[in-house]
Amino acid sequence: SKEDLAVAALQENWRHIQPVLDQIFSPQKEPVQRLMDYCDHSYQMQAEKAAKMGFVCGCPYTSVGAEQCGQSDKIRETAQQLLDKVRTYFVSAVRDAQNAGVVSAGSAETKARELFTFYLGTLTRARIYNDLTCIKQLRQDFRQLLGLTGETVRR
Repeated sequence: SKEDLAVAALQENWRHIQPVLDQIFSPQKEPVQRLMDYCDHSYQMQAEKAAKMGFVCGCPYTSVGAEQCGQSDKIRETAQQLLDKVRTYFVSAVRDAQNAGVVSAGSAETKARELFTFYLGTLTRARIYNDLTCIKQLRQDFRQLLGLTGETVRR
């Protein structure tokens, strides 16, 4: 069915992106650097896809999940599960940054959820406006949201 095909496509995308996320969010890296590298990777991937497709694609899980959420619980649940998996990388980086004293204390889950929600909103905005500019600004936006000052992370 079309529903099964969509779920399989989302899961296949995850199989490709998970090793990339594992590398970007490696605990061998400084926690804030992980987030900055993810911002850079997101911009690079979206720019490559936009050059190929002719438009900004945004997050596939958000795009498909939002489009199908009222029509298919199976697709919605798959998109939700995959988004939650990505969010766990954010939680780990935020928690490690807090433990290193780089980011203020508080709920790592809450800070990561806020950061991830901002990220998804930025990708959605980029898709709707067909403009990569806001994705290019993610590094700066993340630093501000995390309460970081100065440029302590390599570019």
